[in-house]
Amino acid sequence: MNTGKLNSIGLNPALQKVHPGAVNVLHGPLFRCGAAARDPSAPDSLTKRSIAMRYTKSLFCELLLKEDLLGRINAVLAHDKTAFSGGVVLNKEVNSSSSRASEIRWIESPELKWLFDPIVADVSKANDWNFALSHSEHFQHARYGIGGKYDWHVDQHPHPHKLDGLIREVSFTLFLNDAYAGGELDLEIGSPRLENRCATFKNRKPGTMVFFLGDVWRRVRPVTSGVREALVGWYLGPPYV
Repeated sequence: MNTGKLNSIGLNPALQKVHPGAVNVLHGPLFRCGAAARDPSAPDSLTKRSIAMRYTKSLFCELLLKEDLLGRINAVLAHDKTAFSGGVVLNKEVNSSSSRASEIRWIESPELKWLFDPIVADVSKANDWNFALSHSEHFQHARYGIGGKYDWHVDQHPHPHKLDGLIREVSFTLFLNDAYAGGELDLEIGSPRLENRCATFKNRKPGTMVFFLGDVWRRVRPVTSGVREALVGWYLGPPYV
């Protein structure tokens, strides 16, 4: 879990008044939901959903970013000098295993938020999730070498975020490269009656984004060759009750 600041995405001014030092207003009205506020120059126009939604759109979806947008994201990551450190599991109350082998770094970038916020809003609308998303955590850049993995876990924590009482509602993984083997992303979304209950994402083209609900069980299988890199994000809203 990121224990640093939350970032406002401009939908809840009351939270900004309560915690003026804990949130960072980045682009307010540019956060839009659905087709009603389409703007050809806005960030969500840079996405092309060339990969169809698979299995059920109520639990996850997958889309592919245009190459110029992926280039901008990679430029931000290359420019950021934050060092990598060992990934740890802080949410042991709901995670089935503390076995995580990866390096991570936290990326605090207004430009990345400006790019991702409207995409997440559109995904929430398109999937009929319609969450009252108001904040995000800093993005996590993860690197998995040979043997790197992250066993079954959920992103949502057992208690709301200590700063604003919010919970992780939408998660995403952005595949940054494909020069590796293994490292499949599994989402457990199927019925217990099924032998294979997982949607599996293997060696996706760089720029592929997978969005899913924060309480879905997931894992990253061990990498067998090369280095797997991904950017992970969490968007937060109020508890369900």
